[in-house]
Amino acid sequence: EEKYFDLYTTSNVNTACNKEICYGHALGETVGWYNDASWFIYASYPWFGRGGYWSYATSVGVFSSYGAYGNADGNYASRAVLVPGT
Repeated sequence: EEKYFDLYTTSNVNTACNKEICYGHALGETVGWYNDASWFIYASYPWFGRGGYWSYATSVGVFSSYGAYGNADGNYASRAVLVPGT
C-alpha cells in the first residue's frame, strides 16, 4: 500500500526521490532555513522526527528534521502538521 508510506531511495535529501529532491515533503526545500538542523533518515534511523532535540538550542525549530528510531523520547520537541484536503 504505497499510499501509506514514502520510499526514499538514498539517505541524501537531494537525491532521495528517484535521484531528485522530494518536493512537497518539506525536506529538501527547507534545508538550512533559519539555521535549523537537518539530518535525513537512513537504515538505522528510519523515522523522521520534527522539531529537534532540546540540547541543540538554536538549531531547533519548525524546519528542523532528523532521523529517529521511532521510539518515544522525552528529550525531543514535536509539532502537529495539518494538511488541507484537495
